[in-house]
Amino acid sequence: MRNLAFRALCALALAVASGTAMAASAISVLGRDFAFPNKIEGLPEKLSDFKGLQINTFTTSDGVRLSYWEAGEGEPLVFVPGWSANGAEYVNVMYLLSRHYHVYVLDVRNQGLSASVDYGARIARFAADLKAFGDHLGLTQADYCGWSMGASVLWSYIDLFGTRGIRKVVFVDEPISIYSHADWSEQERLDAGGMTTSPERMVAAFAGAPTNRLIVDANVVERYLLRDSPHFANSEAFANTFIKNDPKALAMVLFDHATNDWRDVIRHKIDVPTAIFTGEYSNNLPSQRWMQKTISGARLFVYTKAEQGDHFLMFKNPFKFTADLHAFLAEDMPRRARTRDEGTVQGGVAGRNAARPRSSTGPDAHAVGAYRLSGVQLRPSTYLGSAALELRMPSSAYQDPAREQLSDRNFMAWLPVDFRDGTIEVDVASDLARDAPAYARGFVGISFRIDGQGQFESVYLRPTNSTADDQQRRNHSVQYVAYPDFRFNRLREEAPEKYETHADLALGRWIHMKLVVAGSQARLYLDRKPEPALVVNDLKLGPTQQGGVGIWLESGTIAHFRNLQIAPANAYPSGKVPSDTAR
Repeated sequence: MRNLAFRALCALALAVASGTAMAASAISVLGRDFAFPNKIEGLPEKLSDFKGLQINTFTTSDGVRLSYWEAGEGEPLVFVPGWSANGAEYVNVMYLLSRHYHVYVLDVRNQGLSASVDYGARIARFAADLKAFGDHLGLTQADYCGWSMGASVLWSYIDLFGTRGIRKVVFVDEPISIYSHADWSEQERLDAGGMTTSPERMVAAFAGAPTNRLIVDANVVERYLLRDSPHFANSEAFANTFIKNDPKALAMVLFDHATNDWRDVIRHKIDVPTAIFTGEYSNNLPSQRWMQKTISGARLFVYTKAEQGDHFLMFKNPFKFTADLHAFLAEDMPRRARTRDEGTVQGGVAGRNAARPRSSTGPDAHAVGAYRLSGVQLRPSTYLGSAALELRMPSSAYQDPAREQLSDRNFMAWLPVDFRDGTIEVDVASDLARDAPAYARGFVGISFRIDGQGQFESVYLRPTNSTADDQQRRNHSVQYVAYPDFRFNRLREEAPEKYETHADLALGRWIHMKLVVAGSQARLYLDRKPEPALVVNDLKLGPTQQGGVGIWLESGTIAHFRNLQIAPANAYPSGKVPSDTAR
């Protein structure tokens, strides 16, 4: 049985030549089925529910048997785990992504089900093993995702072998240099992510020596031990049942891992589409921002505290992570450089649609496949006798006010168009799910100017507030927000009543929304009325923000929408959006 406290320290930010492969189902390799402790909609209740999961092996050129987990069909997607981690911990992530990809998780030497040996415990050797693993599988091109030390393995791989064979690359919450050099300024330390001035003491801490916050990042340990996500509790219970890591074998790579400085690789060698994931709980956030600014065109996903934005975000919030990852990988993102000082994407989701006709929805707004999904499910439906699209989120993603502050998030289905100014029209309707939490309001609305960094603006409705007996709630029927920095609670505190208003709304009926956007102004018209319900004159992301358009929802809502139309400003002969928007 693995020591959980030790595993907590292991997670601190630290994660093959050809040979004969042996393929077998996961259950046959592990010897029995496994029942996950928490029943979660959309995830397996038992290991046997994950029908296609296999555990295979191959042997490296220096004679080490490495295990890897695989599932699904489609384009290859390779995960490299962090220090002490393994494929068992990816069971939820693999299950969700195997619907779209052939997913692989490699247990690096001395970790997981791979062999423990007393040689080759260096990041460069792990990178060579990863190269050999791709050769063993016959991969000519694949997407790669490294979490924690796994990101360092990918940086070493790129340093040694370049990016040939990598289509897109993803890094999840790893410092660029764990060791903080004595001659660094505080800004240099933050940009690199340095967290210790003594690699020796840090390594000793993993063996049980006394430590403090100058030696290890205690925040990671605390977040690991919280077990505040049923998804994470399930995957950890599964891993703890079947994986028996040798602490001494694990520790051998730590000094090498801690003393590598990858800033030169970040600056000069990453020339493929890149995504970076981190969160508000993570002390790595400054270094991830530096990396995003340094790698041309890189995307940065910052999960909020409410979204489990810590070092374990992919395991604690697998629905959102896999949806965001899938959306990034599914885009044919050009490699045009963004403006580094502004961090805005010139290509990406928006840029590739710039040549479409002037007055158009672009992608077929009636087709499910045209939409990118962020943590939601979308399907064709019929509502009140009309063809529509149904949008909902899994109940496991509902916010829990007992342990987190309620906040706007980015659950939505969106079209990858290039919208800056113009008009967006759509009919929306919302109902409360049977398991809707008490705070549910039928949240539904329009998100717009969704950029490659995950920023967007939104105007949404709270239909149940419209008929409340409490006048203050009635005044909060319509809301403007800008994600991620200007959510409703911040705007309500800084400028009460400025960004929200009352409107006559209700659940269970079609509501026509018409949003007219021009520069820093947005005007919302409801149910074809001649006067706007809400006017925002200072859109928080600025007049040059541009990007996709989508339908947004929050906890407890089952939303339907139809007749989504997007008309850019240049569709009008005058080049200006008309001020009278009545039809």
